[in-house]
Amino acid sequence: MIYAVWATPKIIHGGDLVQWTVRTSNDVTRVTAGIPAYEFNLQRRSSGRFWTAFRIPPDVPPFFRRDYRIVVTAFRGDGATTRASLTMRFQ
Repeated sequence: MIYAVWATPKIIHGGDLVQWTVRTSNDVTRVTAGIPAYEFNLQRRSSGRFWTAFRIPPDVPPFFRRDYRIVVTAFRGDGATTRASLTMRFQ
């Protein structure tokens, strides 16, 4: 089960460091996040806590500047999944 998803900053610009934190139930073994074209694994920091960070390149073309729906998926050891989403704005 996903309890909470945090993302900073809320509005992203070229060169920003983006951080995602996900709080889950203790039985979650893996968390992924992404947009339809790209998905990656978050690092497990401790039981029920997952995190990742990445830097946006400074020279992103203007046509990439829009809202993005990020889908977060939590996987349990028994194969069950839960999903949550958040919207991030790239300006």
